[in-house]
Amino acid sequence: MSSDLHACGTGTSDGQGGVGLVLSGGGAKGAYHAGVLRALNDMAVPVGAISGASIGALNGAIVAAAPSQTAAADHLQELWTELANIPPLHIGTGLLRVPAYFVVLAAFGQIPGVAGWMGSIMRSPAFKRLLATGAATLTSTDEGILSNKPIQKLIDKYLPDGGLPNRLPLYVSLYPTEGVGQDLLRIIGASAGMGNTRDSEFLHVQSLPLAEQKKALLASAALPILYAPEEIGGKRYSDGGQGGWRTTQGNTPITPLLEAGYQNVVVTHLEDGSFWNRHRFPNATVIEIRPAGNGIARKGAVRDVLGFDNQLIPSWMEQGYEDTMGCIGRIKDTLEAHAELATATQAVDRSFAKTGQQELENAMRRLDG
Repeated sequence: MSSDLHACGTGTSDGQGGVGLVLSGGGAKGAYHAGVLRALNDMAVPVGAISGASIGALNGAIVAAAPSQTAAADHLQELWTELANIPPLHIGTGLLRVPAYFVVLAAFGQIPGVAGWMGSIMRSPAFKRLLATGAATLTSTDEGILSNKPIQKLIDKYLPDGGLPNRLPLYVSLYPTEGVGQDLLRIIGASAGMGNTRDSEFLHVQSLPLAEQKKALLASAALPILYAPEEIGGKRYSDGGQGGWRTTQGNTPITPLLEAGYQNVVVTHLEDGSFWNRHRFPNATVIEIRPAGNGIARKGAVRDVLGFDNQLIPSWMEQGYEDTMGCIGRIKDTLEAHAELATATQAVDRSFAKTGQQELENAMRRLDG
């Protein structure tokens, strides 16, 4: 997709069903989701199901845990406002500015540009020499270098004690890890145009026991090297955004919503340059919300993904709101058209049923006579 796309994109079909919301991964840019949900709520566009990857999984859990869509919009706004107000920490000489919430946001970071940079390094003679000497085995461990306790604390703050309620189905994207070293090699190869990563898998969170609900959220956030994978149902999973790297299959998880029957889907991206293509899903009504203009739309800004500038978070929330409000007319028109079609179809079905019943009664009377 080119960077000059409009904020909205639509593809229409005769599909029917509830409104699904896809929350893509993208680190600190997940603040954009808070603005999207606030706009949907303000315009009374109901969300019937949600799916997310990486930061989208965390945001999705907060939305699904809330008692109403209005409360969900408030909770997301509250969370990201809190993150924006935490001052950055200064490490060592102060030349490296790292926000206090880095350990949370890095976990949910799909870092554009990094894999391509690593790919060029991997193809260099120096890296090949490292491979020959075995130095690359440093990536063979599955132990993360950061603790996921801050993420667990965040989840515990919003997740009810009894697990997610059934008000809003939540699906999360998980990557079936082959070990951090192999996972990274697949990403580098995919970024260099050689092969692809494995597809991500999708789990319905409310169907899992409470302990595994939390593990599913942590797994979707387990960025290789930074965080250790999680074991769910006997399988080990890490950051769901890694799946199907070349088409962002895992990072834009529309599939579980379509399989669940939600054929009207709003897909949010955290960069305008996403390679995801709605035309791969011709049997669904897909409305894309892509960041417009500069700022969040730029691709490859690692400092943005990791949230190094606290001032960016409020602007990203506002941009999510404005972009969605700009798309909302199309969304409402689509939903209203499908609602009218469903109403008309039901009326026809009732008419046929009534006519058929009348004909049957008339035939019975003739037989009795």
